[in-house]
Amino acid sequence: MKIVYIAGHGRNGGTLVDRVLGQYRGFVSLGEFKFVWLKGLLNNELCNCGAAFRDCPFWTDVMKEAFGAAGPPDPREVIDLYRRVDRSRHIPLLALGRAPASYRRRTVRYRDILERLHLAVATVSNARVMINSSKFSGYGMVLASIPSVELFVLHLVRDSRAAAFSWSKQIRKPEDAAGNSYMRRYNPARSALQWFHRNASAELLASPAQAYRLLRYEDFATRPAAVAGSLLSWLGEEDLGSPFVDDSCVELDAGHTQSGNPSRFRTGKIDIRLDDEWRQRMPFRDGAAVTALTWPLLLRYGYPLTF
Repeated sequence: MKIVYIAGHGRNGGTLVDRVLGQYRGFVSLGEFKFVWLKGLLNNELCNCGAAFRDCPFWTDVMKEAFGAAGPPDPREVIDLYRRVDRSRHIPLLALGRAPASYRRRTVRYRDILERLHLAVATVSNARVMINSSKFSGYGMVLASIPSVELFVLHLVRDSRAAAFSWSKQIRKPEDAAGNSYMRRYNPARSALQWFHRNASAELLASPAQAYRLLRYEDFATRPAAVAGSLLSWLGEEDLGSPFVDDSCVELDAGHTQSGNPSRFRTGKIDIRLDDEWRQRMPFRDGAAVTALTWPLLLRYGYPLTF
């Protein structure tokens, strides 16, 4: 299996990049697939196709292919597994491969479930390449340890100040059919610290991955068609059935992605433009605080400290 794993911090444009790549022939978008157990099987949230997860024919077929007539394991068991295996505090255990026997047993069980599920997606979708934008480094390390997986890590970064501004917004969750839920919000300091940690840990995936590439979201948003084409070359794939109408306009179908930014429900022709609203609307004090907390990686990734 060839999996493109989008790593990094949230609000980094991962949902858009995931869906754009998923439009190419032989590719399939999974979204933030780590949470399919919680948001899909347990909470029965909406799939991108508009159906509740447990009513979606695609995911019904995937679960049957993966787990047979007995059905998938109890989602509460898998949620407990990922909370005890791939959380940030466990990254050293995953990276070094030295862990207590009980932890290794849980990891093997979790890895087996993930392998069966991804193999089933590949079979049902008839895809050569899966795009998984779950972002968390621990989860990426578990995927990299699956023998049948070729993991291509796309470390997607966005200016820490833009990400912090986005995390401050109140955004409704369209996948909640009742319409009463909102995405989590963080203050600038907390967002900055998470941005630093998530991006620093994403770099650790370079070692176990088949290939690693750093991509700034701003570069993608200003030249989306060209950057998407370069990603295909990086993956060793041909440009088959490009979804781009022109250099910056892409046509997106609904697909069956799980979790992610609410923009995943947008379909049709989408003009991709760089969103720099934060430059005009972010309070100077907040921008200065985020810069002070993240400047080493801002410089490392080629961002100016001025804003």
